[in-house]
Amino acid sequence: MFEDFRLRIFLTVAQEGGFTRAASVLGITQPSVSQNIAELERLVGVKLFERQRTEVILTPAGRIFKDYATRI
Repeated sequence: MFEDFRLRIFLTVAQEGGFTRAASVLGITQPSVSQNIAELERLVGVKLFERQRTEVILTPAGRIFKDYATRI
């Protein structure tokens, strides 16, 4: 079962385009954001983000997951 906060972290990272920016918006640390996203990816069994040097981009699976997470 997914925690509501973990979905909120996922959606914030997707919206902000980065873990550090999402951490700032959510008022938590960047390592906490990274840990929660890694755990979420482990739970769903797919990579949700492509990590690049200055930003993260949703993978195709991440875009599908975002649609579901937004509805929840």
